Amino acid sequence: FGGLGGGILGQRLYNRQKLLLPMLMGFSTLLGIPPMLYLINADYNAQSIYVVYLMSLAAGTAATVTGGNVRAVFMNVNAPETRGTVFGILCIMDDVGKGFGPFLAAFMINLFGRQSAFTMCTWMWALCAIFLVSIAATLERDEQRLQNRLAKLVEA
Repeated sequence: FGGLGGGILGQRLYNRQKLLLPMLMGFSTLLGIPPMLYLINADYNAQSIYVVYLMSLAAGTAATVTGGNVRAVFMNVNAPETRGTVFGILCIMDDVGKGFGPFLAAFMINLFGRQSAFTMCTWMWALCAIFLVSIAATLERDEQRLQNRLAKLVEA
């Protein structure tokens, strides 16, 4: 739900005002923290399974809003001749995160225990949210710089 719905909402917000897209990405990341913390720390024996389902849906939806939207941002601020490199780096960094993240979590589990380690890892989403929101500070300027550069190429 988050990938498709986030893409549609992201496009609408971007069309209204560009800086709203990074705000959506950052705030959706923040909104994913409480349901994820609930899932990590809940006493499942004392909860209705439907509450667990609802929290799972909320966490999954919020966590998947950013993926497609960040790719759109990258597309809009990088020149066509460098996009392949940029997206190659994005894929590598994404894969490194998928490999290093579990390694780091396993290390933290050994130090702090499972529940504490996953709680700390989830709170790191707040740092990601800060970085995502900070994109708003330069997005319009970066896009305009690219558009000006492309316009000069067309004129030449």
